[in-house]
Amino acid sequence: MKPNMNNPILGIDTWEGQLEIDEAVLKANNVAFLFIRLNDMNGGHHKDLGFDKQWAEAQNFYRAPYFVYNPWVSGSANFFWLQDNMPADAKAVAFDIEVSMGGYSPVTYASEVKKFIELCKPKWNFVIYTGEWFMSYLSSWETKADYWWAAYPNEFHPLNDWILTWDELRAALVKYNAPGNVADIPGRLRFWQFSGDRLILPGNQREMDVNVFFGTMAELTAFFGIPSLPPPPLPEPIDIHLKPYPGVDYYEVNRFGVKIYLFLIDMHGKRAEVVYAPYLMTVSQAALLRGAQIAVNGHAWAWRNTAPYGPDDLEGLLMSDGEIIVNHRSGAPFINFTKDNRISMPWNDYSNLYNAVSGFRYLVVDGLKQAYLDDPTKIDNKERHARSAKGIHQDGRLMLLVADGLPDMSYGLLLTQLADVWIEFGARVAMDNDSGGSAALWLKDHIVNQPSDGHERAVVSHLLIYIGDQDMEKYTVISTTNNMKLRTDHLVTLVDNSIETIPMNTPMEADTLYIFPASSMAGATPAFMKGDIWAHVVSVNGVPKNGWVAIIHLAKPYCTYKENAVMPPTAPASVFITHTFADELAITKPDGTVQFYNANFTVPNVEYKPKP
Repeated sequence: MKPNMNNPILGIDTWEGQLEIDEAVLKANNVAFLFIRLNDMNGGHHKDLGFDKQWAEAQNFYRAPYFVYNPWVSGSANFFWLQDNMPADAKAVAFDIEVSMGGYSPVTYASEVKKFIELCKPKWNFVIYTGEWFMSYLSSWETKADYWWAAYPNEFHPLNDWILTWDELRAALVKYNAPGNVADIPGRLRFWQFSGDRLILPGNQREMDVNVFFGTMAELTAFFGIPSLPPPPLPEPIDIHLKPYPGVDYYEVNRFGVKIYLFLIDMHGKRAEVVYAPYLMTVSQAALLRGAQIAVNGHAWAWRNTAPYGPDDLEGLLMSDGEIIVNHRSGAPFINFTKDNRISMPWNDYSNLYNAVSGFRYLVVDGLKQAYLDDPTKIDNKERHARSAKGIHQDGRLMLLVADGLPDMSYGLLLTQLADVWIEFGARVAMDNDSGGSAALWLKDHIVNQPSDGHERAVVSHLLIYIGDQDMEKYTVISTTNNMKLRTDHLVTLVDNSIETIPMNTPMEADTLYIFPASSMAGATPAFMKGDIWAHVVSVNGVPKNGWVAIIHLAKPYCTYKENAVMPPTAPASVFITHTFADELAITKPDGTVQFYNANFTVPNVEYKPKP
């Protein structure tokens, strides 16, 4: 299908050197889609350092990664790298096949590319990026595939950069219906890259490639999937709102007289793991042992006085990094993280399981509360408990929730109230998990809730979230006002709590942002307004510090900030909890070493090698 060049559907492709793109300007000029480079060939497969940032910033566009195929490794090796690095919410991908390898047989190249494509077909929509210059690299090309074809009319590939507006570009494009060498395309033309790093257009101060889609908006939607929409405003009131890591929002609220703790987590650049502890561990122990930044209790089990707890003692489904621990498939809901980090909470769909943990019941499905939660004949519906629950937001983010409660059921949430909270915060689907004294939620270095037993309970499984490279602070803050105050606290008081002054344009590193959630209190002491943002600073000009600066205070900007790129986390080494005592926990490491820890799980006691 030829595009309507009087009203073409335009898009751009980007790479890690183009981080200065202004998405708002592109959107205002009706740019519809972005192809974002996922990797280059620097020393083999190398993920673009700016990819995760660009991917997140392009959420309101039709978007897909483009993957540079590596002929130095097999087709299957290319596939597995791509699978491990694809964004969880990407529906489509472009395969960039333009890299030559001296002495590489075109027949072998074609054969390996075919294997690669066959592996990818079940997972994603795809298009092949190439051009006439690269046809000789492969002895044969896919004839039933869609192509993103590079061919540059002289007008759009001048000797020098051409600065123009988007309207001027559209006017110049009217005379072109297709590439001049369209007959050489092996399959169907779907995208045409008609400019080659020569055009400078509003939205980017550097040269960019521009593309036109051959099809309708409905077909574009079918290929890319529906763009993400900005999340709806959060409900009020909110007591605390932190951004402890890029892509992670943490809230504390009070609903129905109960304190509730809630995470919304964009899983891009992060990793989930379900941990099985047959000899039982607390959430704190699991998080400390594995080095997780966020953790919550998982599976329910039948309590008895002796360990270990095996599959017959557990209910539903439990899977850890592809290993099946419990596989009762009782119809209970479960949350699953596929190997490529996609999140789902399916009903009786056991495909693509990798890290999965069951719950008790669905609370919300398709954004609606389940009717059985209001059935007065069900005893579970009448009980107030501390709660632990997991869900998926309307925009695809992971949601983790824990609510406080007491063992005598005098304080806690009813199930119908728990569902109401989920809906209030935008859940598309949610389930409850093992709750009561088992409910515990970990952030960075501590449990945030108040366990109902008065202390953490050791449990049989945990869901852990790894954020990424922990050696790098997550936010860079730049002062835009001279003599900024670095303060001991983010609550401004009449008492001078300043530590030092910060000159203008000073770089600072911060590990947490605090967003004031309450209604305007500009006339109060301390003074702040809803939407004020403060940053916890850990270094100034590279010198370690411990203080707070205002990014926005009383609606006035004092600093700018940006999220730093976070390297995706690697899987921690496997360990196994071999046995526990009254005051010790024993861990068997991959090398066979057994490590004993004290009851607080902070001080190693003794280490020995087991006898062969």
